[in-house]
Amino acid sequence: MNISLPSPWKDRLRQERVRRNWRQSDLAELLKTTTITINRWEQGKQKPGPHFRRKLCELFDKDAEELGFFTEKPPLSDNAEQQKQMPVVVSCVQDQLAVPKIWSIPYSHNPFFIGREHILLRMHEMLTEKRTPTLTQSLAISGLGGMGKTQIAIEYSYRYASDYAAVLWINAETVESITSSFAAIVELLDISEKVEQEQYRLMTGIIRWLNSHDRWLMIFDDVEEIDLVQQFLSTVRGGSLLFTSRRQTLGLTAHKLNVEKMPLEEGMRLLLHRSRLLDSTLSMHDLSLEDAEALDTIIATMDGLPLALDQAATYIEATRCNPSDYLQLLRSSPLRLLDEREAYGSHPLSLTRTFMLTLARLESTNALASELLTVCAFLAPESIPEEFFIKGAAQLGPAFEPLAVDAFLFQTTIKSLLAYSLLQRNAITHTLAIHRLVQTVLKERISEADQCILIKRLIYSMSQLFPAGWEGHANYSQACERLLPHALVCITFVAQFNEVSLEAIFLLCAVSHYLLNCSQLTAAEALLRHALCLAIQLLGSEHPQVTKITSELSLLATKQENYKEILPLCQSTLTICENAPGPQSPKVVNTCIFYANLQTMFHVKGWQRRD
Repeated sequence: MNISLPSPWKDRLRQERVRRNWRQSDLAELLKTTTITINRWEQGKQKPGPHFRRKLCELFDKDAEELGFFTEKPPLSDNAEQQKQMPVVVSCVQDQLAVPKIWSIPYSHNPFFIGREHILLRMHEMLTEKRTPTLTQSLAISGLGGMGKTQIAIEYSYRYASDYAAVLWINAETVESITSSFAAIVELLDISEKVEQEQYRLMTGIIRWLNSHDRWLMIFDDVEEIDLVQQFLSTVRGGSLLFTSRRQTLGLTAHKLNVEKMPLEEGMRLLLHRSRLLDSTLSMHDLSLEDAEALDTIIATMDGLPLALDQAATYIEATRCNPSDYLQLLRSSPLRLLDEREAYGSHPLSLTRTFMLTLARLESTNALASELLTVCAFLAPESIPEEFFIKGAAQLGPAFEPLAVDAFLFQTTIKSLLAYSLLQRNAITHTLAIHRLVQTVLKERISEADQCILIKRLIYSMSQLFPAGWEGHANYSQACERLLPHALVCITFVAQFNEVSLEAIFLLCAVSHYLLNCSQLTAAEALLRHALCLAIQLLGSEHPQVTKITSELSLLATKQENYKEILPLCQSTLTICENAPGPQSPKVVNTCIFYANLQTMFHVKGWQRRD
């Protein structure tokens, strides 16, 4: 029986698109690729990779055979059941054979890879545009440890495998891993240097092979040896070089992409897909309300870090616990839970150990940068003002004092943190940001005694920086708003560590005064009452500072029309002012007159009877 071969895939793709009255741009948008890519497919200049072949089959509701993605039809079988399954089997085999013959990627294709479409498309543009036999395209992708750089490189390799004649992988973390990777590549390429053991000779043989071929992709994963990378970049041609690194600056003349946090929706999809909480037939609406709320909190805590999300998902899958149980563990034992990795998943290190290695490297190269990062762990994670470390340097401790007078030292310190992607910097607003999970790991590294010392310094510094009022501050509101999130974090530590000090009282009063001006009356009252308790405990009930606090409370009670509270506060304030020792300042005299008049108004107007 004669079997007709399917039409070439380039023609079949165009036919299916035209049948639906789609333009090339319409198809590109549906597949999240470019019109240029669609055009190259339909002209036969480029064959879709495994990822896009699967998407095209789903989109056109056709199998791989019907779209012409292989040219030999499998022999028919007498077994009807086997005949039904044959297209699926062949399609899978074809995907496995889609990688080039020269292939040294040490990882299988990750079936749980989610999102990052815009990054992958941008990588493809940067690595293939203007590529010629005499020109090498190079790209460095950087980001915090656990941000998914390696997984992105693996996904890129499989997705665009058909664009390359050879794809080579080098583990660039250590000199030993580089040498081992070189030896494996030399063996794969079957070149004369395969008997050599010296790194230089191995590298020379690889460079010679690369320069005599084109359409190759070489990936350096987790780069630390910058000098070696630089040598490759300057001596090879005709292909593409891809580097992944925690370092934001490698000193390379290469395109750069910074890998940032996963969007909330992508993070949710990854967690649900990887944990197998939902199969393909279910949706978020099929989850219980309790589990859905727990998942929201888990994702917010993981703050868009793919390794953390994957680690949480694999733990949930392996232990069969529900999201609420996992959330309880995350709250009670965060560091212990984040260190649970080796028994689950494919990443070689847990999140905790990934961060610990980076922090150890930082500490060994720049101790001051490590100290500054630790302070950031005890502030709000976003929009940390740089002036906190400059204007507040004297209060933060001896290690920080040079930052107040040496601008170059401050820039060098920030540079070290940016190099390992441990901080992000906004040059326009002069603020810093730190990932929430980096904060968690940093806090757990510090003993309780050292935490107490650091908390006292933070409260002292914030009490000096947060404006106490409008006087002397032309930009009072802007200054307060800039410091407010971090001041509120410091205030939580006042209660947590039972800090009874003048600095704590001043900070509570200053923040409550600003909140009062912003009409956040309930929050302002809570802080004032806390300040009043601390002031009485530390200074006694007749101290002038107590007068200031009761004055603010009476003003707040007036705004709240809480008449029952106003008169006792007036009487208390007036008594303290009248009994104050020594000559009374004009401010005290004015306070006495104000509250005496206010007390009289209560009696004249009969306000106390309104309760």
